[in-house]
Amino acid sequence: MFLKKASYVTILSLSIWSITQFYPLLEPNLYGSRVLAETREERKAEAESLYQQGDKEERPLEAIIYFKQALEIYREIGDRTSEAWLLHKIGNTYNSVRNVDEGIKYLEAALELAEEIGDTSREAFVLNALGNSYILLDKAEQSLPYYRHSLRLTIEVGNESGQANTLGSLGVYYRVTGEYAKAIDYLEQAKSLFQKLGNQGGIQAAYGQLGLTYRRLGQLEEAKKALEEQLRIAREIKNLGGERAALGNLGLIHFDFEEYEKARKYHEQQLELVLSLEDRSTQATALSNLGLVYGAKGDYEQALNLYRQSEEIRLSLGQDTGNLAGQIGLLYRSMRKHRKALPYLRRYVEATKNNNDPYIHGVALNNLAVTLYEIRRYREAEKIAVEAIEVRESLSENLGDREKISINDSFEATYGLLQLTLSRRGQEDAALEIAERGRARVLVEILYSRLTQKQENLSKTVFPNLEEIKEIAKEQNATLVEYSLVPDEDDPDNFPNGAIDGRIFVWVIQPTGEIIFRSIEAIEGVSWQELVKETRESFGANGRGQSFDGSNMEECRTVNCLQKFHKLLIEPIADLLPQNEEERIIFIPHRELFFVPFAALQDAQGDYLIEKHTILTAPSIQTLSLTSTQQVTASSSLPRGEEALVVGNPVMPKLGAGKNLELLQPLPGAELEAMSIATMLDTKPLIGQQATEQTIKQKMAKARVIHLATHGLLDDINGVGSPGAIALTPSGKDDGFLTSSEILEQFGLASSTPLQAELVVLSACDTGRGSIRGEGVVGLSRSLIAAGVPSVIVSLWKVPDEATKDLMIEFYTNLYERKLDKAQALRQAMLTMLNERENPDPLNWAAFTLIGEAE
Repeated sequence: MFLKKASYVTILSLSIWSITQFYPLLEPNLYGSRVLAETREERKAEAESLYQQGDKEERPLEAIIYFKQALEIYREIGDRTSEAWLLHKIGNTYNSVRNVDEGIKYLEAALELAEEIGDTSREAFVLNALGNSYILLDKAEQSLPYYRHSLRLTIEVGNESGQANTLGSLGVYYRVTGEYAKAIDYLEQAKSLFQKLGNQGGIQAAYGQLGLTYRRLGQLEEAKKALEEQLRIAREIKNLGGERAALGNLGLIHFDFEEYEKARKYHEQQLELVLSLEDRSTQATALSNLGLVYGAKGDYEQALNLYRQSEEIRLSLGQDTGNLAGQIGLLYRSMRKHRKALPYLRRYVEATKNNNDPYIHGVALNNLAVTLYEIRRYREAEKIAVEAIEVRESLSENLGDREKISINDSFEATYGLLQLTLSRRGQEDAALEIAERGRARVLVEILYSRLTQKQENLSKTVFPNLEEIKEIAKEQNATLVEYSLVPDEDDPDNFPNGAIDGRIFVWVIQPTGEIIFRSIEAIEGVSWQELVKETRESFGANGRGQSFDGSNMEECRTVNCLQKFHKLLIEPIADLLPQNEEERIIFIPHRELFFVPFAALQDAQGDYLIEKHTILTAPSIQTLSLTSTQQVTASSSLPRGEEALVVGNPVMPKLGAGKNLELLQPLPGAELEAMSIATMLDTKPLIGQQATEQTIKQKMAKARVIHLATHGLLDDINGVGSPGAIALTPSGKDDGFLTSSEILEQFGLASSTPLQAELVVLSACDTGRGSIRGEGVVGLSRSLIAAGVPSVIVSLWKVPDEATKDLMIEFYTNLYERKLDKAQALRQAMLTMLNERENPDPLNWAAFTLIGEAE
């Protein structure tokens, strides 16, 4: 029904738009002669009345008619202040209906007049509006000088309202230019100032822009909350513009969540509203967004119909249809009509090339590359995918850690697509370079930036080429095994997909530098995500210090989880692995494969992998090199610190909030563990009340070995997207949780004082887990590596208290008394648990993994 209504109103709106364009010619006939006022005050009152009528008018083009009549009267009576104000108002109104060129004419006239009469506040407002105009024209580079000048003037005259407006505009500028951390900062400043002023309209607008920024970063929950708040306030204050924007953007958020019915309802509400306002530009947008929804639901005919209606309106308004071409191209691709899709997608790439939004341009390039791959034009697909990756890498500048990780996620499929394309062309070694280029990208940038500050002669390249990869294998004197879960070949932009429909790529780099590539075929009916989940659940029944009934472990044995993983990941490359059990293998997993307990994988005879090999893991090949170099640099430049920091069984903090507070249980085994290890390391352990979070942070900065035996949590305690925390004794100044984000902020990122520790052991539950992203595992282990630690031992599941104590004591005995390296020390501790203890279940010894350096 709404489609028929839309068509009718389209014709009506076109008529109104045409009349207003020729308004100067038709004005005498439309409005008749004016009654001459006897006094200037009466004429001014008449102008104010006309303005008020225009301000109440919900249809912008009708409002402009009233504003222009008022403008003529102000000119007639010589009220130049009101003339400047109304020129500004007309310019903004033209902008609201996307007639930006006309809007700029009025705004430039307003600026000239404001400067002439010395109205600095009006001048600042108009400068801000001119900046907004160039944003609307996709000429963001021309807007920044206007915004900066406006902000300077508002601060000079103490105009907080103008200052808030310009701060918000700067937030929009940085959003569209891809500097998302700056965008959020400016928008939050604007929101705070609007709240101080009680400006509800400004508050809802700031929420709307924050929602758009969070969506761009892939932080959909935050985006949804911000947009829902915008909608609530806009409806409360009857701000139709804000309501219109919020409805459309909430529809897009629910589309991102694949909640298509909710998305449809929001877009239909928006369409109904803009039809009543005769806002044809937003009508076109609402129609195309509805087309997205129907296309996703498989109703291609309806989607094409909606796109055509949107295109008709845009063309009638003289608007560019490049973005719409991208949507039509993707629809044809979904219909498997690739030849029809290509010209639309190419047009989308061209339309986004110079629109000041590199993220959107990268998305357009990715869509084109996928389509070219699907019709087997591999060489061209490779070229376009490389362009998309270069755009992604340009987006990392001026972003925070969380924002960079989100950007990396959004382009993960592009790295995978390029690997597929290169393998199709027989360039598997080049595909390894791309796998590394997309691996732990943000972590590499953190490590690299710190090193380049200290060593000016380091290479400017921020990702390794083949020769550098070979050199790293030689320096490590280890066999490197890098896995890559590539997209589904039948649907290359659907990544990650739920099952191993295609294959896993794996490269084995020998200590000599020789590289061997293998493509691992799927095990029919096996989903790697489900297999990881089954295995993890079998080990993760309870936490440290709690009983374990073994029922899940028995279930895993019944379905042979560990043997399935061995068959999938190890058997295809078994002939390439070292025969000498003391020679090291460094696994570089991908995504959920980081949660695979490699040490416990079993061959057909029931032998565990740790019985044949010495095993480590790493986030990427490049991090091995960077952490090693960083440690050498730190050792030579930093003063010698305290030898060891050993913590055991602190006074446990409470987890949760309000009535849901839960006291974490004490760990007597962890206390005994800490006391034994402290004796071996010739130090005094911090037990109970001594192990406060504040004390531990201070001592961590100087310690060479850090051992923390306590509870580990997967929770995102700070709510900042970086999960993982270590439980310590709370004090009045902290909550007792040492989080991954706190470690990253204090010792990583831009910190000039990284940790000096050569080894950190997190003897707690789930410390090797975290959020699986394109970056890898985002959690405690990543934060410690970013903080400069070359060797980290973490756990993959909830470990038994007593068995963990035994394993750790055995590890340190091997490391300090038997003088084994870290990898051998951990391996021998595991073998002792396996062969000499009463309970040899992998639950008791296989949870811990060494990440990074063995020496």
